[in-house]
Amino acid sequence: MTVSGSPVAVGVDGSSASLLAVAFAAGEARAFGVPLVLVHAVRPDESAHRGEALLDRATARALAVAPEVEVLRRVSHWAPGPALLEAARTASLLVVGMGGRDDPPEAADDSVALDLVGRARCPVAVVRAPHRRHRSVVVAAVTDPAREAPLLAVAFPLAAGRGVPLVVEVPESGDADADAVAAAALDTALEPWTARFPEVRVESAGVRGPFVEHVLERASGAAALVLGRPDGAGRWDEPARLAVHRGPCPVVVVRTAAAAETADA
Repeated sequence: MTVSGSPVAVGVDGSSASLLAVAFAAGEARAFGVPLVLVHAVRPDESAHRGEALLDRATARALAVAPEVEVLRRVSHWAPGPALLEAARTASLLVVGMGGRDDPPEAADDSVALDLVGRARCPVAVVRAPHRRHRSVVVAAVTDPAREAPLLAVAFPLAAGRGVPLVVEVPESGDADADAVAAAALDTALEPWTARFPEVRVESAGVRGPFVEHVLERASGAAALVLGRPDGAGRWDEPARLAVHRGPCPVVVVRTAAAAETADA
């Protein structure tokens, strides 16, 4: 996510999940002073009146959250996935809603949201349900500090825009020497971002044991959880996919350097 003027794009399909996504996206557009683009993929059997009504409702929701944001509307006759992938080409952030919480994640292989997480080049925020607790922090799950600068480039502005601390969670191996090297790498990775966002208080925490489980628990009271994108293998148990499926707050998945190399090879 950047402040370059690239818009925030959000999918609109009339569902409650998409309206939650619109509200989240409007807040991000306001924080970065960029336009908000509402993207609606028209179904073959959908009337023009229904499409306009859905966009009107989404526009009202966005302006209720951020009345100063410029709201643009885009109608596509492509399927939702391709329509949103096209929007992601010029967006700083793509936001999508995702309904349902009880199905196992492997049952969601046809999910548009999970497909976008694996394919979009810009960060993708997946919004599942309203927060039930205070939004106290932004949580970043960093597994490889040397390769995950794009993740920090998203996490710091998210925390700054909300005026909350950033909690950086990193796995620990239990090997003192290896953990010391990893901690030094994290300090190096954080340095340019703490200089750019001095107002963001940063807390780092080493995690031993099941990393994803701990991160999801930590995110239960968070404004957002930020973590790296899957490597393209498509397994349902990849950390990012599990976080999207089970996340207790909006989950922002970022295409990291490692993922980019895999995709571009």
